[in-house]
Amino acid sequence: MKRPADSLVLAIANLAVVGFLYVARRGSLPAMVALVCVPALFLLTLIFVLKDRRKPENRIQSWIALALAIPCAALLWSIRF
Repeated sequence: MKRPADSLVLAIANLAVVGFLYVARRGSLPAMVALVCVPALFLLTLIFVLKDRRKPENRIQSWIALALAIPCAALLWSIRF
């Protein structure tokens, strides 16, 4: 089995951080750290999606990563702090 694309790994990490942020207590230190990390991780995911789209073997995985990353950003904007 071949290695997953970097953008797919980052998109899954982005989902995990937003999920942690969703269940964390409001105002706690881990929630604040996650809140700071999510925009940077989202931007890094988009950069790697563009990089992985050039490789033919990672093209489908980059589309999947993009499909996972965009709803993740929408979910982040819907959380009330």
